[in-house]
Amino acid sequence: MTLVPRAWQGMHVGQLWTLELFAGSAVLCSVAKQQGLYNSIAVDKTQKHGCFSSIIRLDLTREADSSLVDAWLDSGLLIWVHLAPVCGTASRARDIQVSANDPPPLRSNEHPNGFPDLAGRDLLRVNIANKLFSFACRIFAEATKRGILATMENPKNSYFWCTTYFLQLWKTVELYCADFQVCMYGGSRDKWTRFIANFPEVAELSVECDRKHSHAPWRFAHNPEGKRVWATSLESQYTRPLCLATVQVILQKAASQGLHLLPQTLNEIRKHPLLHAQQAQISVGLQPFRKKIPPLVPDFDAIVVAVLQDKSEVPVPVLGKAQNDLHLVSVELQPLLIPKYARLLRLFAASDSLKGGLEESETAGKSESGADLSLYPFRAVFGLPWEPEKFIEKAVTAGHPALTDMSIPEDLQIAIDRNLAWNDEQMSKYRSDWAKHWLMRAKELDAAESLDRSSRWCKAPESGHSCDDL
Repeated sequence: MTLVPRAWQGMHVGQLWTLELFAGSAVLCSVAKQQGLYNSIAVDKTQKHGCFSSIIRLDLTREADSSLVDAWLDSGLLIWVHLAPVCGTASRARDIQVSANDPPPLRSNEHPNGFPDLAGRDLLRVNIANKLFSFACRIFAEATKRGILATMENPKNSYFWCTTYFLQLWKTVELYCADFQVCMYGGSRDKWTRFIANFPEVAELSVECDRKHSHAPWRFAHNPEGKRVWATSLESQYTRPLCLATVQVILQKAASQGLHLLPQTLNEIRKHPLLHAQQAQISVGLQPFRKKIPPLVPDFDAIVVAVLQDKSEVPVPVLGKAQNDLHLVSVELQPLLIPKYARLLRLFAASDSLKGGLEESETAGKSESGADLSLYPFRAVFGLPWEPEKFIEKAVTAGHPALTDMSIPEDLQIAIDRNLAWNDEQMSKYRSDWAKHWLMRAKELDAAESLDRSSRWCKAPESGHSCDDL
């Protein structure tokens, strides 16, 4: 399946849109904007205090509101949609009954859509949740048909994955899966979460707790307002490291489909069509927000991939730094030294899908050099740190951001250089040649334009006016 329409080839990701449905605090939307996906929309029924991005308030159980999402899907400019339907009624935590005051279970493996004898408020809650589940699965399927990247999240053991709505989606769309524990992405508890997607790269998010840190307790806890709540509710907000990892997977997928990403260094913004405002600020001596411009020197000297027989070979949390040198194996099955302070960007299984999405091929299990990788089912991606001398050399080569030749737009710099290098005669000749060229071109096109104009000429029988007069 080609997930990105051909019309997107050569575009910048900042020109396209992303959509986060059931956004909550909109952390994912906020991080997406910071990473270059400037046109990110967050949608939820309510806007909570302290949201990280503005929220478009829609009640997706109402057809008038849900139809707007369909219109966005048809816009042709949507690159990614993420859905996280509320799982309160589908949580298996309800199955743990310690006291009479605990919330009762509303679903089971035999009745994932809800118990048939539900009534009153419980029945209403389940019906609303089912309507949103159905909507989420339909939007996921429609996005896939249109070649839009789609991801959907719920707890790994949620009854949502057993509902008839999701099972129908499973039958019609090739799904890929990532299961991970949020404590490895900065969460306080070892909660298992599942992301499903219509592209295999999502498996890069899969990671299991390394048991090298402590976890907050489950059952009940107190929220920031001091109210006693279920601990599971405190894990519903995405952590920033998780959002960064998710957005990076999306950007990698977009880049593989021919889209241009945010520049990696400050020097490159001169040629970026979406960063003229930041360039203008620099040219007059103002410093833009750090989140809106790339660094002067890239964060890493290089990005390398190591193959692993077991994830335990890398005693580093995702997005954490290695505290010692690591001796691993490269994709070419050659010794690979990962130096101290290298950052682990991703740790994932080489293949991970819900129903065989990663098909075996003649080259499966082989590296580019033909080496057998079947004994190394895991991959670790590291960002290598700069050596101090090499970093200084790179920074000196890049130059200071305030230098005139960096802050002036490229077209204006060309004009300045030519005015300084050419004499009056050369400048006059260039201008006259330019004018002659376009006058000749206008003459060449005159006949075709006259014919086109005459073809649009029509007399209105009653008024006597032509179409051009109307």
